[in-house]
Amino acid sequence: NPECNYLDMMAQHLRLLRAGEPILKPHYEHKLGDFGPPQYIVPHPFLIVEGLLGFYWQEMRNAYSVRVFLNPPEELRRRWKVRRDSTHRGYSEQEVLRELDIRESDSAAYIRPQRYHADIEVSFFPDTSPRSQQNDDAHLNVRLTLHGTLPHPDLSQIIEEDQSGCVRSTLGREEGRAVEYLEIDGSIPDEPAAALERGILDHLDECGAASPTDLGLYSDSQTQQSHPLALTQLLLVYHLLRARQREEIEV
Repeated sequence: NPECNYLDMMAQHLRLLRAGEPILKPHYEHKLGDFGPPQYIVPHPFLIVEGLLGFYWQEMRNAYSVRVFLNPPEELRRRWKVRRDSTHRGYSEQEVLRELDIRESDSAAYIRPQRYHADIEVSFFPDTSPRSQQNDDAHLNVRLTLHGTLPHPDLSQIIEEDQSGCVRSTLGREEGRAVEYLEIDGSIPDEPAAALERGILDHLDECGAASPTDLGLYSDSQTQQSHPLALTQLLLVYHLLRARQREEIEV
């Protein structure tokens, strides 16, 4: 609930970081159930701000160069949260699920509507099609909702030439605004995934950037790789580099 958070402080901190000034950020210790010493945050060329209310006020939204909203289906979100909070934050599975149930109304009222303020909405979801042979996190589909608030790379030729049927682009409207939906199946074979990756990398070359490594890797019980995750990461890297270019020109 926004009323339980110091959003004015959050907005001030975002504004200071945007201006190149350091901040003292409050830090909540989950294992202690209380706030610990504040963290000294120094601005860098790239800063990732993660949180539930980051786009709640217009003043906060103005601070970002790229706004991304992660929006998995509820069942998957719960599974991920149980895994994280029970593994890294010291909570039991029952405690996590109970807290999720208590906060569901706040989530619907305050968190989910922020998706409409994002430049890119990322939705990983299980592949339920008959051809899907695997249903683990490494083979989740991804649906990227690309809003017109950013100039997205043109991947139309690569998508048209794809013979696997695992990459699709469609147009739609949300809240009266035009959007593009880019869907990548978790079952995408290596070759079409590599072609799409090369297409995004060609745009990265225009930004003067070296090709990133270790894309699509995540840790479960062991380190695994996901093509949809890798391609999503590449697209986000592209937008971060383009944003830096735009801001350097403006300065």
